[in-house]
Amino acid sequence: MTRPKLLLLDEPLSALDVSTRSYVRAELKELLHKLAIPTIIVTHDYEDARVLADRVAVMDRGLIIQSGTPKEIAQYPANDFVAEFTGTNLTPIPGDRQEGTFAVAFDPWKVEVGYEPRAVQYEWQGKIRDMAWMGGFVRIQLDTLVHFYADVPVETVEKEGFKVGDHVYARIASEDVRLVTVSAPFQRIQADQALEIGTSKASSKTSGKGWKWVISAVMFLGIAAIAVGGLTSKPTHSVARVSMFALVAANATDPFSDLTKEFETSHPGVNLESTFAGTQVLRTQLEQGAKADLFLSADLKHIKAVEKEGLIEKFKEVSKNHEVIAIPKSNSAGIHSLEDLGQKPVKLVIGIDSVPIGRYTRQIFEKANVTYGSDFSKQVMSHVVSLESSTKAVLQKVTLGEAEAGVVYRTDVTPEFEKRVDIIEIPKELNVMSTNYIAVVKKSPNPELSRQFLELILSDKGQGAFLKYGYDPLK
Repeated sequence: MTRPKLLLLDEPLSALDVSTRSYVRAELKELLHKLAIPTIIVTHDYEDARVLADRVAVMDRGLIIQSGTPKEIAQYPANDFVAEFTGTNLTPIPGDRQEGTFAVAFDPWKVEVGYEPRAVQYEWQGKIRDMAWMGGFVRIQLDTLVHFYADVPVETVEKEGFKVGDHVYARIASEDVRLVTVSAPFQRIQADQALEIGTSKASSKTSGKGWKWVISAVMFLGIAAIAVGGLTSKPTHSVARVSMFALVAANATDPFSDLTKEFETSHPGVNLESTFAGTQVLRTQLEQGAKADLFLSADLKHIKAVEKEGLIEKFKEVSKNHEVIAIPKSNSAGIHSLEDLGQKPVKLVIGIDSVPIGRYTRQIFEKANVTYGSDFSKQVMSHVVSLESSTKAVLQKVTLGEAEAGVVYRTDVTPEFEKRVDIIEIPKELNVMSTNYIAVVKKSPNPELSRQFLELILSDKGQGAFLKYGYDPLK
């Protein structure tokens, strides 16, 4: 008890007032580094995570949606949830009335506020909702498409005479914005000015609730996971370290993490950190200038696109996967085969068509028309009760009883899920093989090490790591 091998701290600073909390946070950081004990801290306050963490994992609705250093997740948030959690402004692109999934993120202190428009690319108009005087600057809350903040120097506020209720323009330089993918629709402050960003007009009816849930999740479900001092009590400065960074499709989290440990063991002093997220998000980060060494994609079109843009070296296949049907242990709908999905009134959940699993699922149904009848795919789709953006969400619907069947990758049915669901194999001739691809980034800060990791992941040992988690043989 006096010298534990691991510490777990559950919101250790939450009961303190603001000034005391800041002081104790600094003391705790110094103490943890001095003790050199690996520590996991759970918190809903990003400031705790930023100050204390070597690595941060952000959780939403029970799932870790991004992990990395505090700087990485703040600069390259995986989606709107992470941007909000890290204190980054997030708002729809000015003048964009098209349905889409992108928004711009930027820091409050980079925002310029004035009474006159400048007609620049990133400029919004709205009213000053609140002003908080915070020492040398004033935090102005603006009502535009959504609420966001501008940290304006006191002298500027006094010179311009800003006050609550004033109509102003807020702008930011294009080099200070970051393009991110949003996970929930935005909604304007006024109902009659609704900005619909979603898959359909019908989906926008629930956008308010969806956005409020994301906000509440920021407040209550943020997790900061930190490891201070490594896994031993040796001083962290005893070995000169080389930092590497990889952008990795989320489905490859487990095997890639195992191979990272293997690589770091065989390369003393090398630290390989990764961001695990959807391929579209990772591609955007790479195109926005993320200084990555490796890019692992779950989608052929995305990796071909960045290759065409000259961002990566020649890519290679790294793993293969196939789809299965997941059903509850009770199997109340009596599903025993792919054919049953079209013949029985089953409550089915599948992926949206903009993600690989959703496209592959629809391809399977189309291929099955030849075997089960020309209207098979139409019958199956009529049974769909929910469309999800991730396979984990599909599995959760099945395990919670909200669906009687779902189509996911075989590797998604982990031992934990196997306790609650059974799987039905889809006939091989009707299945669609999912492939992951990997490449070294052309502007990699560590090109030689990156190529060595590529060799490891394609070696028999590397392929063994994927087979361990249920992937199909590459060859």
